[in-house]
Amino acid sequence: MTEEEVNAKCVDGIVIELKAVSTLLNVHIAQTINYLVAMKIDYGMLINFGSHKYETRKLARPHTPASPVLCG
Repeated sequence: MTEEEVNAKCVDGIVIELKAVSTLLNVHIAQTINYLVAMKIDYGMLINFGSHKYETRKLARPHTPASPVLCG
């Protein structure tokens, strides 16, 4: 089991991901959104304890429009 698998948990239908980095980067946000998509969960929270002041980001799973129906 990798460290990332340990740090992303689903609690009451919300993905909670914990980080300990100096600052949150776009790659950390993208990773949490990927967890939301993979687990089909709508909401998540990314929490970073590694900076001088802890940071949080509330995230939502992107919804793609329904595929068009092709006639023919």
